[in-house]
Amino acid sequence: MHQHSHHRSHGHSQVLTALHALLSFSPTSQQNSRTLPPLIWDLKHPPATARPASDPRHHVSPRLFAQHATSPPTQFFRITSGLFPYSWHIDIQNPHGVTVGDVLEGIFKFLRRGVDKYEFANASRTQSARVAESFYARVQRSHDPRYEQSQGVRRIDWLLKHTMFVGLTPSLDAPHTWTLTMKRDA
Repeated sequence: MHQHSHHRSHGHSQVLTALHALLSFSPTSQQNSRTLPPLIWDLKHPPATARPASDPRHHVSPRLFAQHATSPPTQFFRITSGLFPYSWHIDIQNPHGVTVGDVLEGIFKFLRRGVDKYEFANASRTQSARVAESFYARVQRSHDPRYEQSQGVRRIDWLLKHTMFVGLTPSLDAPHTWTLTMKRDA
């Protein structure tokens, strides 16, 4: 059930950390230039809407959400992405071991947080315009546009149209760190 792995050195021994298959993205899982993610999940929606690619008619079961995200289990899990500003990362902690559900909820909650004025000010003029366009499109699609507009730009808007989950790959930079890959929504 686990695919991607991290090698960590502890003295003379190495610990191999494997990532749960539902979270794992492998560049070798591409076919005809189309990415085949393990989950069909639009990050604009809660994790409960995610469906396994192997059985897209059904949502992911609570049993799968409760499984550990890594083997062996880890209490700390960090996610980065090339689409995030450098200072953004998602830190997930669970003293009993981070689960698949913890990871998906962590991503969703992180992307629902507001973008502060300093983060927005550091974006290029082109990026700011694209983020603003994404924000107004999200507000118009929302069930409560007035409320969404009052909440301001959210981190999901920063992703522009790249809101489809593809998966996580091990970071080469740090232990317990994974890189989030996304693709454009349809």
